[in-house]
Amino acid sequence: MFIDLNEVTSIDLKRVAQPSFEHLDVKVIGTKIIDFDDIFMDSSENNKTRQMTNQSVAHIESLKQSFSKGVDLNQYPPCVIPITQETKDKYKTNKPYELVYGWHRASALRELGMKKYSFTVIETDAKGIYSVRMVENEPLPKLNQQESDLKAALGKMIKEGLIEDNETAIKKQLNLVARSRPQQSKTKILKMVLHDEGIPQRFMFYSPSQAIEWSYIYSKEDYKFGGEWDSKRKMNGFLCKDGYLYRTFWRAMKKYVQNGEKSYVISHMGNPTKNATLDKKRENFQLDLDFMKGILKQMGVEVDFLTHIGSLPQDKDKDVWTKLIKPKKKK
Repeated sequence: MFIDLNEVTSIDLKRVAQPSFEHLDVKVIGTKIIDFDDIFMDSSENNKTRQMTNQSVAHIESLKQSFSKGVDLNQYPPCVIPITQETKDKYKTNKPYELVYGWHRASALRELGMKKYSFTVIETDAKGIYSVRMVENEPLPKLNQQESDLKAALGKMIKEGLIEDNETAIKKQLNLVARSRPQQSKTKILKMVLHDEGIPQRFMFYSPSQAIEWSYIYSKEDYKFGGEWDSKRKMNGFLCKDGYLYRTFWRAMKKYVQNGEKSYVISHMGNPTKNATLDKKRENFQLDLDFMKGILKQMGVEVDFLTHIGSLPQDKDKDVWTKLIKPKKKK
C-alpha cells in the first residue's frame, strides 16, 4: 500500500510493515516515529556491513525520486536501537537512538526535508546488530550488498570476537544472514573470508591442475586426468566433477568405439551441503554411472569401457590424503 510521504508521520503505525528477527535472537520492540535529530547516524559506522562506493550517492538520488512518488507501507522502515553508553562516550553524543540500518533511506529522507520518520526499534547486542544489518541488506529492492560487503562484515565480526574464527562458525553466520543468496555465491564468500583470515578450509576443491598437483605431491600412485593414455593401467584416465559425468561418459565411449581403448574416471565433488553431504555426492556419482551403463546394457551395448576407480580426497577431517576414496560397492 502506497501513501504520500507527508502522511507517514501521522498514520496508524500498525499499518507499517514490521520485520521479524527471531532466527537471529533479536527482539523487535515495535515501530515508532522518531526525529532524525534524535538518531546518531555516522555513515562509516552504520555501514559496517557495506563498503561505501559512489553507488551510494546514486542510490540516494534514486531513493529520493522513489519517495517523492510515495511510500510503500509493505516495505520495512529503517531501524534503530537505543544507544549504548559506550557509543555515547565514544562519539560524545546524547542522542537516544543509533541507526542500525537504512542509512541511504535516512539520507534521502533528510535531503527531501523530512524531520522525522517511522523506524523499527530493536533490542540486541553487538553480534545481533551485525546480523540484522547483513539480513536487511540482502532482499531487493534495496541496494543489494555485494559479496565483498558480506566478506568485509564477516571479517570484522571475527576481529571483534563476535563469531569464532573457524569455518563452521563463519558458515553458520553466513547461512543465517544470507539465507536467500545462491549457494554458489555463499561458497565464494566463505572462501574469501577463510583466505583473508588465514583459516584452514575443511574441504578441498580441485581444478585439473590441482588434481595433477595432488597426484604428484601426495599420491602413491600416478594417474592421468585429461583423457591421456595411462600405460600402467592400459586405460585412458579422466577427471570428472559431479554433475558432468555425462560428458566424460560419452568421451570415454567415443574412445572405445574409435580404437577399443577403455577408460577410468576419477571423481571430485562440488561444495557439500546439509542435504547433499560429500559422502552422498560420491555415492550418487557411482549410482549415476551405474544408471547410464544400465540403459546401454538393456540395448545390448558393451558397458565396461568406463570404470570409476575412486574419488579425490576432499575432507581434511576424514579422508586419507595419499590415496583415492574407493567407490562403495553395491549392497
